[in-house]
Amino acid sequence: MLGGRNIGKWHVKSNEFILVPHTDKYKYGIPEKELDRLAPKTSEWLYYYHDELLASRIQNGKFFNPETQPYYRLDNVGEYTYAPYKVLWKEQTGSMSAVVVGSYYESIPDADKELFSKDKAVVVDSKVLMLSLSHFDEANYVCGILNAKDIVDVIDGYAISTNRGVDVLKYLAIPKYDAANQIHKEVSELSRDIHSRMREKKTEEIPRLEAKLNQSVRKIFL
Repeated sequence: MLGGRNIGKWHVKSNEFILVPHTDKYKYGIPEKELDRLAPKTSEWLYYYHDELLASRIQNGKFFNPETQPYYRLDNVGEYTYAPYKVLWKEQTGSMSAVVVGSYYESIPDADKELFSKDKAVVVDSKVLMLSLSHFDEANYVCGILNAKDIVDVIDGYAISTNRGVDVLKYLAIPKYDAANQIHKEVSELSRDIHSRMREKKTEEIPRLEAKLNQSVRKIFL
């Protein structure tokens, strides 16, 4: 899980962990009998907190239905949760910044590949906004636009520091990614290059690449 403190412009700093008893098939929570079969120890652990979890769901859960949904269901889990790529940005920050993430193995610094039997989706807490996407190039294209200096100036000029929600995308009206468009491809490739350099801590060329990115993004909105 990534919260605001875990992400920065172009990079993931650290991570937390959260138990998400959902799958892309069971977006409203794995049924209790199915969880008993798939993960009996997890089911037993959750049941230890049954009363507290159920009370929390009844009081705070959005659209929770105790007749059809398990007591451990989480809010804001859907197909988008399991998308292969996501563009993330903080809801509360002094200046707009975004990052592309994929799976746990792909995105988390020093990911422990012995921890899980298979790779895991990256989820976010309530203070991180996300756009879920199916393609890596498109995710980098969107992130490149959001991190371009001119766009950051626009967003910082109208959005208060405590609320940078999904309206960021609505007001910018970013053109749909077109793999055949050379400028779109250039923005995506520059974003991917900057992410890679940040991950490898080779930052000396990043200011030059960001300046080039900003020039390319200008052409999109001319």
